[in-house]
Amino acid sequence: MAGDIVKMRHTKRKSRLVLLAVLVLLSAACAPSTRMPSLANTAWVLVRMDDSSPIDGTQFTLQFQADHLSGSMGCNLYGGGPDSGGYTASRDGTLSISRPFAVTVQLCADPEGIMEQEDAYIETLLDVAEYRIRDDRLELIDSTGAVRLVFDRAE
Repeated sequence: MAGDIVKMRHTKRKSRLVLLAVLVLLSAACAPSTRMPSLANTAWVLVRMDDSSPIDGTQFTLQFQADHLSGSMGCNLYGGGPDSGGYTASRDGTLSISRPFAVTVQLCADPEGIMEQEDAYIETLLDVAEYRIRDDRLELIDSTGAVRLVFDRAE
């Protein structure tokens, strides 16, 4: 009789372990994927930098190729090749932009504030550590977890 009780306890314990394993597997299968889509061959238009919209009359673009990024800031261009706009993006959402980083050197006075906006944009872009794509929106995030740049997918 005592042997039967020990057997029943052992069987119950096995059943609980099997049930726990099944629950763990099911919850892992139902968890949302954290894999980000690839940035390669995508194009974006800036809609927000920190808490501000771009100055009226300016448009900032960002294009990712397989091995480099490039774009326009309304007055100047940036990136353009693996030696001057290289980046590394992993599917877990990490992003680093290589230096040196090329930027054309044109002086534009109109609209007012464009040069300061371009400087702030490049500084912010080089400071990103992560990216997140949701629907047709790209968010670039710094090392503190703050969303610094927000883009809509270019048409």
